[in-house]
Amino acid sequence: MGPSNSYVQSIGPRPKWIPVLVCCSAGCFLLMLLTGVLVVFAFRGSTRLTSNADQTARYFIEDVKESKLDKAYASTSTLWRNNSSFAEFKKFVAAWRKQQGDFKSVSLANSSWFASTTGSRVTLFYDVQGSRQNGRVTMIVVSEGKGLAVQACNFSPQISNGTPK
Repeated sequence: MGPSNSYVQSIGPRPKWIPVLVCCSAGCFLLMLLTGVLVVFAFRGSTRLTSNADQTARYFIEDVKESKLDKAYASTSTLWRNNSSFAEFKKFVAAWRKQQGDFKSVSLANSSWFASTTGSRVTLFYDVQGSRQNGRVTMIVVSEGKGLAVQACNFSPQISNGTPK
């Protein structure tokens, strides 16, 4: 049996703000759900992007290691090639190899990514062991056309306590 008429009359009509409260609560819940879905898709996309950027960077390092400088230079971004000739690229690689020596091992230490309406950028940090000196290689890989390209590369030698200079 439902409530008696005297009970309903004693509490009065339902306040007008209750439907507004219900609608606002439902809207907030939907907004939080949408944010959660977007975070999941962003994480999945960033994981794929970072993996592909790591592969691009490792190919670049492997080409430098094997002295395939034409191939390494071809994997650089348009911005890099527009600002640095192949002759300058060869000088950069020679200075890097002179400081580091032969590559013994390369391991990914860390990464970060950034995405905007103009494209994506992944910064990768590699610990590199060389025959002369160990160090940290920092690479920036960007989306270019339908693929990825190396936009920047820097070798920082290690100092005696094990951290880059």
